[in-house]
Amino acid sequence: MSLRPSYEFALAAAARVSCCGALASLACHPATSGTPPAEIETGEPAPAVVAEPDPYSGNTELDPSTRVAPISAQRLTLENCQTQVSAAIEHGGLGAGDESCCRTLASNVMGGSTDESVDPTTAQERSTRDSEHWWSITGECCALIQYSEAACTPWGPPTPPSRLAQPAPVRSSPPIWLDLRSLAQAKRPASIAEDTLDDRLRAAAIATWRARMVNEYGSAPVFEGLFAQLERMVELGLLDAAEIDRARSFAGQERRHGILCGAVVEALGGAAEAPALAEREFPQHGDGKGELEACLRNLLSICCLSETVAVALIAAERFEMPAGPLRELLTGIWSDECGHANFGWRLLPELLGEADVETRAGLAEYLRLAFAELETHELAHLPASFVMPPGGAAYGLCTGADARALFYATVEQVIVPGLEARGLPARRAWESRRAEPLAHSA
Repeated sequence: MSLRPSYEFALAAAARVSCCGALASLACHPATSGTPPAEIETGEPAPAVVAEPDPYSGNTELDPSTRVAPISAQRLTLENCQTQVSAAIEHGGLGAGDESCCRTLASNVMGGSTDESVDPTTAQERSTRDSEHWWSITGECCALIQYSEAACTPWGPPTPPSRLAQPAPVRSSPPIWLDLRSLAQAKRPASIAEDTLDDRLRAAAIATWRARMVNEYGSAPVFEGLFAQLERMVELGLLDAAEIDRARSFAGQERRHGILCGAVVEALGGAAEAPALAEREFPQHGDGKGELEACLRNLLSICCLSETVAVALIAAERFEMPAGPLRELLTGIWSDECGHANFGWRLLPELLGEADVETRAGLAEYLRLAFAELETHELAHLPASFVMPPGGAAYGLCTGADARALFYATVEQVIVPGLEARGLPARRAWESRRAEPLAHSA
């Protein structure tokens, strides 16, 4: 099947960061194998995979604890629904009893102040700016109520799945409200003229970038958990400290991405604030053979699966955007995501070299769960019913069905061949991912 140029470019970019599969002979070794077709058409390669020093690293303003704000009655209602939905997802999935909360999350409009502490002038301004449907509906809710007014997005790697049952997410009291307005306003891309957008395009763009803001900012703890495991590999003598130094900045980069996505929301006339993602325990995989297998499981799930898909999806969105500040902003995010994915693919062979037969067998089985959860997560955040409004490509939007096709192509043409090349039976795992019930993620 022939893919359009943006998807060819996206797959070449994903292949480049993984350096594997048929496309890799073009993307990873242009000196000996030529230039990827998409690069010939665009005249530009995928970004360098070595991340620049993170200027946000160590910035106390990015500490998630500083993003806690008092919750009004209306916000508390939203948070209670968010908690109910999160708990249902944790314990097997949404049902008919969750439909009301899903509709509340989907259809609540910020028409007036949701915070009693906001003065009337500010409340009126925010009411005018935020007439779009409130973004805070999870991908699973989108599917349950067939909600398609917003382009849900899978950016930001979720917490890796685990076969072990874990308690529901720990919620702070009062619930966490992510408020990035002051940080985002300073980064607003100047070229967006919100008054030129029709209502549906503006609403979809705000919903998309606000969801990206929350997912990116909320994924920082995932990289913090992974880095802690990698440091343990150094302590065990399985890695050199210099090999993992790049990963030290990944969590800060994710928070920066959240702020940049919030900056787009602000530039579009929205507000860079929303309920934060539920906190989830980072899996230690006590059902595996030991710490090496646990680290490999998480490295595979986060970098080789989730972040490689993110590279492809963002590449396609960026390809179809016109030149300008918004495209430059997305390019910066994309470059970091390339670095995250490439880091995992580069480190994987070294850690696999330390794995015995039993550990590799455990990874082969875990891949079934990881692929199943990856598919669930991606499809839930790429609703097939969402059709991009006219002009949406200029604002980084995509049509759900098209993005789903790119997801499957990335898995089947890049990720599976890449893992097979490293000695893991990924094709069998992918094809048997739904062969029997699998434990839900934790």
